[in-house]
Parts: sequence; structure tokens; C-alpha cells
Amino acid sequence: MIETQAHAFACRVFFVSERAIVAVSGDIDLATAPKVERKINEALALPISGIRVDLGDVTFLDSSGLHVLLQAQSRANERGIAFALAAVPREAMRVLELTGMTERFRFRESAIPRLPAAPPGRTAS
Repeated sequence: MIETQAHAFACRVFFVSERAIVAVSGDIDLATAPKVERKINEALALPISGIRVDLGDVTFLDSSGLHVLLQAQSRANERGIAFALAAVPREAMRVLELTGMTERFRFRESAIPRLPAAPPGRTAS
């Protein structure tokens, strides 16, 4: 029997000065992309100067997730809000590269501290 580990989806918004950080974890796919879109839109409705979508804990990104990111960037640009992706994992960066989107986005470092990964066979506490 093959065991698979489910990656719990979460999307949270933090504020640092006048910037919003939308931190996403788990898969961004057809089922979860609307939730990401809603959180980003809620942040964009506030008086902020920038928004950073932190993908550091994203495990999968499909075309619906990519569409949400492109639409969010467009809305941010219309409002004069700086938009960037942060801590993009290798798998998600590959999707951006294959679709020719790396030139469309600005990339930044994560503003969210992360715990080191647990060694194989152990869980982080």
C-alpha cells in the first residue's frame, strides 16, 4: 500500500507596516484557488502600499492558481499597489517558467520565519 501525506491548505494574511503578506500553504488548485483569491482581494481592498504572496509552503500550483496570481497582480497594478511573489518553491517556479510567467512577476524573499524541516521519520514539534 502506498501512503500519501495530505498537505493541509491554509491561506492567512499578515500585515507589516503598510504591506500585506498573504501566506499560502498546501496545494493551490481548482478547489483552493478561490480561497486564495478571496484573501488577496480582501487585502487589496485595504489602504496598503504593497502585497507579497508568500508561496514558501505551497506544495502544488496548477493553472487555476496561476490565474489567481495573474489576476491579483493586475488588480494590484490598477490600484498602484506593489505586487510580488515570495519564497516560491522549486516546483511552483517550474510552473511559472514553463508558462513563461517568470518575467511577469517580481520575486522577493519571504518575510515569514519558517521552522527547519524535521529529519525523515521524525516530526517537527
